[in-house]
Amino acid sequence: MSRNTEQKIIDAFLNLAANETTETAEYGTITVQMIIEKANITKPTFYKHFKNIYELIDVIKARTYGPMFKILDAHLPKNTPSPFGVIANEIIPFFYDNQVVFRIIRNSSVDFNYQQYLENAFFPFFARFLNTKENLCGISTDLLADYYSKVTVGILTTWLSDLFPEAPEHFKEKFLFLINTPMNYFV
Repeated sequence: MSRNTEQKIIDAFLNLAANETTETAEYGTITVQMIIEKANITKPTFYKHFKNIYELIDVIKARTYGPMFKILDAHLPKNTPSPFGVIANEIIPFFYDNQVVFRIIRNSSVDFNYQQYLENAFFPFFARFLNTKENLCGISTDLLADYYSKVTVGILTTWLSDLFPEAPEHFKEKFLFLINTPMNYFV
């Protein structure tokens, strides 16, 4: 029953967050009282599962992003021809399957570090691959890993911001095209 109650609290929070956008609310407007009313539980029940709202957000992020970290960690440069193939074939379907939670976290004011958090998650993944390559044009590995992380998160976030994003099998081709196209191609 405890796991069901915890999920009930998470669902109530996500439901409240889905209705709160950064355009209509300031960060932190969801209260414990709002969550317990929505979940139809008592305040002690909430605090039995979570210390505060921030811990609740951390649990949601861990459950959502944890599997993504496992996917990224499972791929090493010696066994994987391209980090972008991993993004296209494994991360894009993962994001698609979890699009509701990603959209809620991105669009609400509950986690203003959403973009940076994802960029930080991708950084070591790209850095691992770049450490196996020669330095290109004097650009540091850190700068390149940061660049690839930001571009990847930007593309994925833009894709998921559509109310009905394209299915992964169609979008992954567009992702790979965007990644492999120089920026000045469109200008």
